[in-house]
Amino acid sequence: MSGQRVGFVANFSQPGFIVKKWQKEEEDFIDINLTDDEIERIISNFDEISMCLGQYPAELHRDWISLSNFITTCTLTRLVPYCGRLYSCPHFLSKPSNTQERLALKSSHTTDCSNKNSEDLLPNLSIIPGTEVRFTSIPTKPLYPPLSSPSEITAHCMDQTYTLCTTIDVIFSSITSEKASGLNKELESTRELLGEFQFAFLNLLLNHSIEGWEQWRRIFQLLASCEKAIVDYPNLYIDFITVIYHQLNNANRSEVSSSDSAVELLDIFFSESSSSSTQCKLTEPGFLPTMIGRLLKNIYSVCTSDITNKTCPSETSNILNDLFKRADGFAHNIKHRFKWDMITSYQLLQRCTPNITEIPIEEFDWDGDEAPVIVQL
Repeated sequence: MSGQRVGFVANFSQPGFIVKKWQKEEEDFIDINLTDDEIERIISNFDEISMCLGQYPAELHRDWISLSNFITTCTLTRLVPYCGRLYSCPHFLSKPSNTQERLALKSSHTTDCSNKNSEDLLPNLSIIPGTEVRFTSIPTKPLYPPLSSPSEITAHCMDQTYTLCTTIDVIFSSITSEKASGLNKELESTRELLGEFQFAFLNLLLNHSIEGWEQWRRIFQLLASCEKAIVDYPNLYIDFITVIYHQLNNANRSEVSSSDSAVELLDIFFSESSSSSTQCKLTEPGFLPTMIGRLLKNIYSVCTSDITNKTCPSETSNILNDLFKRADGFAHNIKHRFKWDMITSYQLLQRCTPNITEIPIEEFDWDGDEAPVIVQL
C-alpha cells in the first residue's frame, strides 16, 4: 500500500519487478508491463537503478511481519478490489439525470415542502463496481438458528458464537476449492478471519480508509462477544490477543513524529479523552477499552469455569491455560500502558469467592439506557 488516497497491494512469491507511473492529475498509478528485454536491462543495471530508489525501512521489518503474518495470497485474492486499487474513500457514481429532471425535482420540493424529504434533492449515488474492498459481510445483529425459542434467542444474543460460526462458514465458502482441498476447515477459516482483521487494520493505518476501520471494529466486536467459541477455538483467541497487542503497539506511534500536532491513531478508538495523549485517563471510555474489557472477562470466565475444566479434553485444557496466561499478561500490559482499569485474573478470582456479595459497580453503565434496576426485597 502507498499514499493516502490510493494504494495497491503486491504479493511477491519470487523475485521480480513492478513498474508503475504516477499520474499527478488523476492521482492514480499506471501499470507498465515490462518486456523480457526491459527486465534484462533492469537486472544488468540494478546497482545504478538502486541509487534512485528509496531506502527500505529495515528497522520496521519486524513490525510489518507482526502486522501481516496472517495475510496470505488467498486473503488478498478474496479482499482486494477487482480494480486492483485501494482507495481511502469510496468512489461513487451518480445516477444519470438531466437539467430538466433536477429543476423539476427542486420546483416540486419548493412548492410542497411538507410532503418532501430534503434528502430527495441529494444525488442518487452508488459505489462504482469493482472499486470496493470485498470484506466479508459481518451481521450487524446476532444470528440464531431457525425455530429458536425466546430463551434460545436471548442466549445467542448474549453469546454470539453462532454468529461467529456462520461468519467462519462464509469465509470458508469463499475460499477456492483448489485452496481448500485437503486443508482443515477450522484452521484455515480462523486464520483467514485473522488475516482479514489484519488487512482491515492496515487499510486503516496506511490508506486511512474508514471502511477498514469499520470492518476491523465489526470483527473485534464479534470475537469479543463470544464465550462458547473460546472453548471451540482457543488457538484463535490466543492468536487474536497477539494480533491486537502488535496492532496497539504500532497504532500508538504518531504518524508524523516530528510534528507536535500529530494525531495518534488510537485517538479514533475513544469517544472522548481529556487530552491527545494515550497515557491519559479517559473521561468516557470508547469502543476499544469496552471491547477489550468484554473480551478479557469472557476469557477469564470460560477458563476458570468448573464445567469447562471437567468437560474439556486435556489437550484443550492445556490450550485454555495458555490462553488464560496470555490474556492476563495482555491485561497487565494494557493497564500499564494506557492506564485503563482492566480486570485481571486476581480481581476475577476475588469476585468468585463465596464471601463477595457486593455488586460489581464498574461493570455496568449506570447512566445509560441499559442500566440494571435494583429491587429491594
